Amino acid sequence: MNHEKTKRVVALDAALNNLAVALSSKDEQAIWDEIQTALMWLYQLQEIERQNDQGYYSHQRSIPEGQCLAGLIWVRGLATHRQASVREKMFKRVGVHVLSQGELKEVQVSRMTDGKLQPISVNQLVARWPELNQLPATPSDTYGREAFYAQHVAGKDTLAPLKLAREYLVAKRP
Repeated sequence: MNHEKTKRVVALDAALNNLAVALSSKDEQAIWDEIQTALMWLYQLQEIERQNDQGYYSHQRSIPEGQCLAGLIWVRGLATHRQASVREKMFKRVGVHVLSQGELKEVQVSRMTDGKLQPISVNQLVARWPELNQLPATPSDTYGREAFYAQHVAGKDTLAPLKLAREYLVAKRP
């Protein structure tokens, strides 16, 4: 691995580690910032690979890890040019449920305010890649990246596709 690629892999790894921390803290802005950073480093790493390998895109499209990267690069374009449209579909607050007498029930909590019990919402932040049909329409994608996004990224937890794409970019290729 050359020096420029190594620097970018180290930066990508830092972004993925920071994303894991942000996901555990449930800080939506920090999560979004690290997603954008990771996508930027994936794009830059892909550019290095593309410049050094004439058959790069053929190989990328031939294996699931490469297809995942292609899907992420496609959504990076949406995130870069239509940031709010991607971001608003990525995060969801869902109620917390517990198993009670064999049934899942939403947690209901109250707190004392001015001498009265007031219900408060108990929820958690879930960050998942949006489904394809939730994203803004784009011009026809002749490279199949939109389909790769739908197959390998859409609906998945945030970190898994990014790690898979990283593995593709650092792996030795024939």
